[in-house]
Amino acid sequence: MQAYKGYYTNGYFVPLDIGDLPEGTQAIITLLEDPPKDISKRLKDFDEIVKAIREASEEEMPEIERVNLNRDSL
Repeated sequence: MQAYKGYYTNGYFVPLDIGDLPEGTQAIITLLEDPPKDISKRLKDFDEIVKAIREASEEEMPEIERVNLNRDSL
């Protein structure tokens, strides 16, 4: 059994965790708390996080100079 926290909007449950569920997976939804008053702010914030992750994964990592940190060389 796995648990995914998410929200319900426009007839759909949208998980906040990124996961790959097989098509047709059965689920039990447990209501944890009252719905937030302004879900649109949360959705916008989540979209910005996902966008930043995707953009960062496309950037090249800078080359970092190797340094020997052995105490013997001090």
